[in-house]
Amino acid sequence: MTAVQMINFARKFNVAYSAAMQPLREELHMPQAAADILLFLSSNPTYHTAGDICRIKTLKKGIVSLHVDRLVQEGYLQRRSEEGDRRKCRLGCTEKATPLIEEGRARLERFYEAAVEGLSAAELETFRRCLETIENNMERLGRKEADAPPEKGETYD
Repeated sequence: MTAVQMINFARKFNVAYSAAMQPLREELHMPQAAADILLFLSSNPTYHTAGDICRIKTLKKGIVSLHVDRLVQEGYLQRRSEEGDRRKCRLGCTEKATPLIEEGRARLERFYEAAVEGLSAAELETFRRCLETIENNMERLGRKEADAPPEKGETYD
C-alpha cells in the first residue's frame, strides 16, 4: 500500500463513518464533532478535560470550546472544577446524554461490524496489530514533526 492509498483509505473511512452517524446527528441537530466529544468522554474517563480532547482527538481549541459550551447549555455535559486547580474543568456526561451515548455506541458497533464483514478472527487480530504499529509510527512521526516529547502510554478510542 502506498502513502496515497493509505490517505485515500482514511478519507473513505471518514466518509463511511460520517454516513453511519448521520441519522443520529440529524435527529439531535448536532454536529459530528459534538457527538464525537460525548462519545469520547463517555468511553475515556481518564481523559476528561477540553485539553485532553484537543490533544487526543487533534481538534482545535476553538472547535472544542464551541461544542463543549453548546453541550453544557443543552444539558449533555457538566463542568466541575478540577481538584487542586480551579482553572481546569473536568467534563462529565449527564444523565440526559445517556440515550445519545447508547445510540452512538450502537451505531459505532454496527459500523464496525459492517466494516470488518468477511474477515476472520485471525485476520482481524493481524489487522489490529498492523494498525497499532502504524498508529505508534504516526505518533512518533507527529512528535518528531512537532519536536514534542513522547506521551506515556496513551490509549483511547
